[in-house]
This record gives sequence, C-alpha cells and structure tokens, in this order.
Amino acid sequence: MSNEWVREFTPIERQSSMDLEKVVNSFEWLIYAGSGLIAIVLFVVAANRSKEGDTVGAFLASVGAVLSATAPIIAKSFSIGG
Repeated sequence: MSNEWVREFTPIERQSSMDLEKVVNSFEWLIYAGSGLIAIVLFVVAANRSKEGDTVGAFLASVGAVLSATAPIIAKSFSIGG
C-alpha cells in the first residue's frame, strides 16, 4: 500500500504514534469495503429493475454501481477535494 493517505502528518506526529499508518490504512480499506457493498446493492437493484422491464432505472442503477465502486480509487488517484 502507498503512504499517500498519511502525507500530511509530520515526522514528529508519526513518531509519537507508531500505529497511525495502520489506522489510516484500516480506514482506507473500510471505505473500499463500503463502496463495494453499495455497488453490489445497486447492481442487485439494477437486475431487479431490468427484470421488471424498467430499462431507464436499470441503466441508472448500473451507472451508480460503477461510480460508487470506482469513486474511492478515483478520489485517491487524483486527489479530488484536497
């Protein structure tokens, strides 16, 4: 894993808390897991909408699932909002 999430901490702060990187990496995985679960739910909604014949709803749910699955990766790669 890269240390991009802990760049803003000074070396003194890192020395005072040796577990800081572990906590940040754990939070990063929590965000990935949450977005993955949301994507799975949206794909199930898309399948249900498709089964009912609602093509627009199925398309929108599929797009939402793809966006929610890739959002943390995009935000980390391009530093959106920071």
